[in-house]
Amino acid sequence: MMKLGAKLDAVIKLDVPKRVLIERLTERTSCPGCGRVYNLSSNPPAEAGKCDRCGVGLVERADDTVETVRKRLNVYQAWTAPLIDFYDSRGLLLIVHGLGTIPEVAAEIERGIRGRVREGR
Repeated sequence: MMKLGAKLDAVIKLDVPKRVLIERLTERTSCPGCGRVYNLSSNPPAEAGKCDRCGVGLVERADDTVETVRKRLNVYQAWTAPLIDFYDSRGLLLIVHGLGTIPEVAAEIERGIRGRVREGR
C-alpha cells in the first residue's frame, strides 16, 4: 500500500439501484469528434444520432453492453463494495443518493461535505 501523507476526510458512495446503473450505462452514446457524451433517456442529442456540438455521428462504446455492465457491477461488488463497511466504521462514509440530475447530486455531495466540515470531521 502506498502512503501519500494526505488525510482522508470523506469517501463518497453514490447510491443508485443496479437496474438504473445498467440503464444509464447501456443508453450512453458519445461523439468521436469532440468527446461529448449523451444519454438516450436523460440527455439525448437534439437530432438523433448526431452530436449537437460538432454534427459528427454518435457511437456506442463497445463495453456498454448489458452483459459487460453486469460484469463490471459484479467486479465492483466483489472488490469495492467491501470497503464501504471499512470506511463507514471509521466515520468517513458519505452516502449520496445518485438518482437526481447531475446538478442535484453535485449539490447533495457539497452539502454532505460542508456538513462534515461544520461537524469538524
